[in-house]
Parts: sequence; C-alpha cells; structure tokens
Amino acid sequence: MIPRAFILLAYLLFQNVFANLPKDPVEYAVWESKMLDAVRNQSKNHPAVAIPNLGFWVMQMGMPNNLEMGDRPVFKAAQTALLALPGHAEYFVNEIKQAKAAAISPEELQGRDGKISWSNYNRVRSEAFDTLEHLPSIETVRALGEFLGDEENPNALRPGDGTPDTLGPGSNSGLAIMALRTLIQNDPIKFRTLDLELGETQVWQQWYEQIKAGNRTFRFEGDLTEYDLDGPAPKEKLTRIERDRKRDEERAAGQKKTSSAPESAVSHAPINRPLSIAGLFAACVLCVAAVWYLLRGRKVARKS
Repeated sequence: MIPRAFILLAYLLFQNVFANLPKDPVEYAVWESKMLDAVRNQSKNHPAVAIPNLGFWVMQMGMPNNLEMGDRPVFKAAQTALLALPGHAEYFVNEIKQAKAAAISPEELQGRDGKISWSNYNRVRSEAFDTLEHLPSIETVRALGEFLGDEENPNALRPGDGTPDTLGPGSNSGLAIMALRTLIQNDPIKFRTLDLELGETQVWQQWYEQIKAGNRTFRFEGDLTEYDLDGPAPKEKLTRIERDRKRDEERAAGQKKTSSAPESAVSHAPINRPLSIAGLFAACVLCVAAVWYLLRGRKVARKS
C-alpha cells in the first residue's frame, strides 16, 4: 500500500502549489515584501475572499520545500491573519461538503453516464486538510474531530470498472488524523509511521469523544497551554481530570492485584508444606520414643 503521505504529496505536486522561492537574496527580499503586503491587504476583503487566499498561502508556505528564510514571516503573517477570521475552519469544511455534493449531483452523473468523478472532490479536500493542519485553533479541532467519524473512502473503487484506486487520498477520517498528528502535541498515539497504524482511527475517535465529554484536554504543538473545546481549560477542570485519572489508575491497579491473588496463594503453598512434614516427623519420633520408653519400663519390671 502506498503511504498516505506520499499520496497527498502527489496531489499537491499535481496542483503545482510549490512557491519556487527566489534563491537570490535581493529577489527574495522583493518577493517577501510583496507577499507581506498581499497578506496585510486581505484584511480589506470579505472573509469569503480572504480565507481562501490566506489559506492557500498557509498551505503553500507550509510545504516542506517552501520553507522561508529566517523566521518564516510570510507563513506566520498569513497564519495569524487567517486564525483571526471567524469561520476560518468552517469555510474549509463547507468546501469539502460542497465538492462532494457536486460530484454526486444528478447533473454531474447525467453528464458522465452515471459515473462519479472524484477528482475535484479529492483536490478540494486534500488542500483543505493540508491547510487545516497549520491552523491551531479550537475551531479547527472541532472541524477535524467531526471528520473522524467519516470513514467512507470514495476512491475504493474506480467508477465503472470496479478496480481498486490506490492513488486516492483515502477517507476524510484518515486525512483528519494526519492533520491532527501535525496540530496536536499530546496526541493519543505514541509511535507513528507515515501511514495510519492498525486501530489508530478508533483511538483518535475515542480521544475526541473524551474531549467532547470534558474528560480530557489537548495542547497544540509549541504551546504548553491545556485547551478544551471552549478555549484554555480552567484550573478546576484540570484538577478534576487529574484526580479522575489517578483514581482510574488506582482502580486498575487494585483490580490487577485482586486478579493475581490466587496465584500468590498457590505460590506460597509449597512453603507451608515442609512445615507440615516436619510436624508429622516430630510426632512420629515422639510415638517411637513413647513405645521405646514403655517397653523399657516393662523390661526393667520383669528383672526386678
């Protein structure tokens, strides 16, 4: 199976999102100045225009080979401006839903003789998730968390011939997990590979259910603040979660100790056995001594 990371990279290569940053210092300075002006000018635009523009730059500058010089001012400026806009994550959620609806619309199906084309849908959602992974906000976590339950893989079969399509980006659940891996610092998966681990989807789904229930918090990469779905978690909540965690650990330890008790009893049985044999041996010696004493007494009596 082709790793999901390489599949996403192939989609992004196909869409030509690489910036090809100037290598000459003078040309680079001009490019950087123009980009920073462009980012600042987005504040004058309606969010419906500003969000996709800023999102594209965040995704573009977030690509591994597009790293800027110094402290990456263009990426940070675009990221900060985008995070300041309400609905920055919901915009991409709606883009994904609209792209899917268009792919399966009666007009689309009629024009393709009933065959579904997922190409535009795959492009939209690949770019959306690759942007969301760079947006550390409560709104983003909510959006990605809700996608964790969408395990449908529209590319499992190619339309018409029924053969597997290994070049599709997979399910929205898998794409959301990949974004959360980048976004979340204290994630529930300790050992990770490029592709999803067996059972990883269920682990992330349980993680998000705990977040929604208020029984767990999370941290963004590079941020030590503990968050819940309302913002920075209050101290009282952190204290309660820690208390409940210790209680659950103590319960688990107690159950483990109880379940191992019969084994302990069995292991101690051989230790008691030698003591019983020793007691039986001592009793036998006393009996023999008593018989010997009785016979000796009778023998002495006959002599007299």
